Amino acid sequence: MSDREPENLELSQAESLGEDGNVDIVKLPKRRSGSALLYTSPLVIIVMAVVAALAWLSSAGIDMVWALGTSGWVAPPGAVLLGHDIGGKSFDEINDTLEQISDDFSMISVWLVESSVMESVVRSEFTLSTFTDEIVLSVAPDKFGLLLDTNAMRREIASLNETAEDPWKFIDRIKLWQEPPSIDARVSIDENLVLDFLESVKSTVDCEPIDARLILEEHLISPAHDGIYLDIEASIQNIPTHLLEIAEIPVTLVVNRVSPDISDDAFSDIDIANPLATYTTRFATWKRNRSRNIAMAAEHFNGIVIQPGEVLSFDDTTGPRTYAEGYLAAPMYVRGRVEMEPAGGACQVSTTLFNSALLAGLEIVTRYPHSRPCSYVPYGRDATVAYDSVVDLVFRNTLAHPIILHSIVDYTDAGTITFEIIGHPDDRVNIAITNAYSWLGRIEPTYVIDETLEFGEEVVDDAGTNGIYQRAWRTWYDDEGNEIRTEQFSNDRIRSISALIRHNGTGVEGNLDEWLDSGSDRHPVNKPPPSSGSPSNPPPDDDPPEEPDPSEPPPGLF
Repeated sequence: MSDREPENLELSQAESLGEDGNVDIVKLPKRRSGSALLYTSPLVIIVMAVVAALAWLSSAGIDMVWALGTSGWVAPPGAVLLGHDIGGKSFDEINDTLEQISDDFSMISVWLVESSVMESVVRSEFTLSTFTDEIVLSVAPDKFGLLLDTNAMRREIASLNETAEDPWKFIDRIKLWQEPPSIDARVSIDENLVLDFLESVKSTVDCEPIDARLILEEHLISPAHDGIYLDIEASIQNIPTHLLEIAEIPVTLVVNRVSPDISDDAFSDIDIANPLATYTTRFATWKRNRSRNIAMAAEHFNGIVIQPGEVLSFDDTTGPRTYAEGYLAAPMYVRGRVEMEPAGGACQVSTTLFNSALLAGLEIVTRYPHSRPCSYVPYGRDATVAYDSVVDLVFRNTLAHPIILHSIVDYTDAGTITFEIIGHPDDRVNIAITNAYSWLGRIEPTYVIDETLEFGEEVVDDAGTNGIYQRAWRTWYDDEGNEIRTEQFSNDRIRSISALIRHNGTGVEGNLDEWLDSGSDRHPVNKPPPSSGSPSNPPPDDDPPEEPDPSEPPPGLF
């Protein structure tokens, strides 16, 4: 029996006999100790993970209540809203902070910054402020079109609150604790208001470029200025839509600049305060027509720039000098006689300009003397002109730098015309002008019958004048006064002009000296139109000079 027990035992554990005598296979249950381990392992892992997480949170200083989403805070400690601490606060408390921020925003200004723009608006009606030691244009945000977008800020705060309350956003809360959020101000832009305001600024500040120029009357140089044009679209791009704090909002205006044609460098070498040459002549202001003609002709030369090597023609510069251009009738020499013609007095302008050109050392290309002696300059230093003829004043700039002409006419008080020639100080020369002259004898009077006069009556229309032989020189000197060279620029023989006497009656010889002593009136007669003139037959002159006294010639006779 004992020999079969193992077999029976094995059979009893694995097999059983059925009623029919067949053997049934039976599955035995697992061992109890292995089953318990299987069910308890995941729980152990979870517990261990929680313990580890709590230990990590504790070591990291993270608030457990915040991490679990049960704090009731909107944001963790360290979170700020425009510099206001909102960490550990409720949404209601943060809402109070938003209202305070809105009040602060209404009190600030928008500062438009751009130096050239500020120069343009400083005298306008815009409000100006001081910003980092410069003048800026100041405007309230709502007037400029900027509004604080509190709705956008509330939405961002609400998203923080959602993260703080959602139990499934554990990781997000941990990140917020580690890097507390900083919420900026959101600014919305009303483009219509911004455009309206910037258009008003543009209409004030836009300007064309300004060339550098000489203020000849004050002997100053007016500096050049760029043209400035406000770029509205580009300026709008500089408007901030996020603010880190509630403070003045600087907006840099974008300005396009256009350089002038003539910069300050163009006059950097000009000594405007010390002209190279100056010459002045006088005229009678009571002769109003002649005074006006002088001013009109002289104005054509004011500010004229002559480059090295260039020539200036008096007639080309003034153009026609006729009634159509506004010139008035004034005394003028016509073939040696006095006539009332337009632009009488222009020759005094050309003569004054001629003398300033002489003193500046310029080359005289063309110059003609008057047909009678001139009273407003020394003999031999006059220069007559006759438009649309060969009789012109022409000179060339032989200096190394450009020169600028400046004409000054005082016909309301002193009765003077002055020409200044302004240029580079290195072109300054020392020139002295000398002259000499002698009188030529007076010729017999010319008698003309005028039957409109009473029988035996005579009228002296022109007392005539002695002829004159006149010469003049200019001499260059160095800085020590040593003579360098001398040039003769005039050698004129002016023929005598006979007295012109009208009379009615035969055999009347007339006595000019008695007429001069009696102070009889002179009556002009109609004369032929003026001649174009030539070097041998001088062209029309201007106002008759004072009659020189042959018995008392001034010094310088030869």
